[in-house]
Amino acid sequence: MKHVNPGSVAVGARLSRTTPANSMSRSEILDIHVKRALPLARARNAEEAGISADAFRRWFAPKFAEFLRANFATPEHVAVQFGVRNSTAYNWWSGTNRASGDTVALTFLHFPEASAWFLSEWERQK
Repeated sequence: MKHVNPGSVAVGARLSRTTPANSMSRSEILDIHVKRALPLARARNAEEAGISADAFRRWFAPKFAEFLRANFATPEHVAVQFGVRNSTAYNWWSGTNRASGDTVALTFLHFPEASAWFLSEWERQK
């Protein structure tokens, strides 16, 4: 399995703004994630935090597909990794459907750098 190339992410004062996420420790990645997530957690809902839930859902399916294609050889490999049917993996692979809940959590457990990559991608499109 190849690993995601997350590019550069904006980080706190301890690291340069162009530190690649895949060269950071898990604690550094978690620290970045927490600093970015706190304003969202304090908001009562996504809309109050300035994030349209519908817009995020539309954005997430193709981005998750991009992530899968960068990290897995085939949709079948995705199906085995996440324990889903081939048809589900094909739908994720093509961006037709999005993964949710446990699959996203497993992605972040197996690919600690994925969180920084997704955050960077989200911020870039704003």
